[in-house]
Amino acid sequence: MRSSPLLILGLLVTPGLSDTAVVWAQDAAAGTPIERAAIEFVGEMERRDFTAAVARFDSAMSGVMPAGKLEENWDMVEARAGSFQGWSRTTTGEAQGYDYVMVISTFENAVWDIQVVFDSDLRIAGLFFQPHVDADALEAAPLPAGLTEQEV
Repeated sequence: MRSSPLLILGLLVTPGLSDTAVVWAQDAAAGTPIERAAIEFVGEMERRDFTAAVARFDSAMSGVMPAGKLEENWDMVEARAGSFQGWSRTTTGEAQGYDYVMVISTFENAVWDIQVVFDSDLRIAGLFFQPHVDADALEAAPLPAGLTEQEV
């Protein structure tokens, strides 16, 4: 994996303590180490323990996203999406030499993806928040009138 700094762009969310806080430890016990790390990180934000959350950052992330900034961003996401309700699933992948976990998260008014990017030491090297787009729904969407699809 690359060791150069990864810039982070995106929004974050503010959660109020919810019933999901009780199940974080149990949920985090499942999955791979990288999935557990991402779920634990989201749980820290949900509990508003931003000091613990940023302790997981690599040096580059620590420089651009201190605890107060993380809290501010989390609050912006929750202002748009509503209070955090929990996460439904994770997916993993690799991009630009980094591993990432996409934590599909349910908020009061919307589903958002929280992408947590990790370096080779399982330190968080990037963080992205975006409204969830269901890929299956995109594939199943009908074409607008007058357009056709063909193999090329």
